[in-house]
Amino acid sequence: MQTALYLIPYPRFFSQHNNVGGHVAHAYGITAELAASGVEVHIVMDEDIDLMHGRNRTVHLAPLADNSAFKRILWGKSLVQKVAGLVRETGAEVCYMRYSVGFQNWLPALKRSLGTVPLVVEVNSFGSQRRGWMAPLEGRFLAAADLIVAISKPVADKMESLWGPRIANKTIIVNNGVDPGRFPDWDQAAARPFGTVVRAGYTGLMETWYGLDDVARGFLQAKAEFTGEAALELHFVGDGPHLKTMRERYADQPSIVFHGARPFSEMPEIISGLDILINSDSPRKAYTSPIKIYEYMSSGRPILSASTAQSRMQLEDGRFGWYYELDQPESVAKALQHLLETPQDRIEEKTRAARKFVEENHTWKQRLAYILSNIPKGQP
Repeated sequence: MQTALYLIPYPRFFSQHNNVGGHVAHAYGITAELAASGVEVHIVMDEDIDLMHGRNRTVHLAPLADNSAFKRILWGKSLVQKVAGLVRETGAEVCYMRYSVGFQNWLPALKRSLGTVPLVVEVNSFGSQRRGWMAPLEGRFLAAADLIVAISKPVADKMESLWGPRIANKTIIVNNGVDPGRFPDWDQAAARPFGTVVRAGYTGLMETWYGLDDVARGFLQAKAEFTGEAALELHFVGDGPHLKTMRERYADQPSIVFHGARPFSEMPEIISGLDILINSDSPRKAYTSPIKIYEYMSSGRPILSASTAQSRMQLEDGRFGWYYELDQPESVAKALQHLLETPQDRIEEKTRAARKFVEENHTWKQRLAYILSNIPKGQP
């Protein structure tokens, strides 16, 4: 393959949370890997960002000045027209699109504009998950795709339960991935023991429903109960709707530090510089495939994760990390203390095994190869 289109039909995809979140890492990871393999990638979105520029990557803007619901619907038409023009100009051989509920009604028109060019739709979540009344129309719109990439088994299972083989037969499950090369200092990080100050940290999007308060309350309990000599700190690096509330809620706790958003390019160093890496979750969010777990596994540092079906799959039931129970701050406290008391050689054994495992199984290169190999036969 020589040319591909990558479509983001989601206004303010990057800027809405200061370029923070797994969606940013995914968009960069897929397009960067396509470009690294020699494919000319033409990216279509509404706003410009330096991150998406680079060798073999060209950004095409379809600006949306007014981000109201009505204007977003009309904007979908301009995206379809932009894609149709790019297909003619570039000779694109595939169109990869991140699914957006607000763009769903334009999927049939998008497919018509592509002609014989296959449409690959990546689904992280969809409207009918929480609003069942959307299912009849949403299923019809999704059927326009030639290949659907569900980012987790729970997402694929839910689609199959709603729409049966019509959607299931064109769906593959592809968990999120990582570029381990972004973490060059992992070896030194893996060998680093806990010091006189132990800095636990969460990185990423800060939503109200991400279980972040469970982490904060559990940390404070662990700090109060911990009998070791090290001072404990909890760091939040990221942005989102819940950041302001948490800053206010824990303003009297100097051991809890909020850093806000940091540039994407700085995150590998920040992650590797923390001592314990936390992946929070909640029952509402448990269907996702957290990119941060694969990033954490690449970093060389130990991982403490909420226990979900997805995290147990990613960390192989504790082979590569430690767990706490969902919605239980006291479980966070207990698990954190257990990790602090774990011998360094045992911690290093897990972190090095985690790094090796992502290199062998969870890179964007491997993910992309699997996706491209599943484009239906008969398509270009």
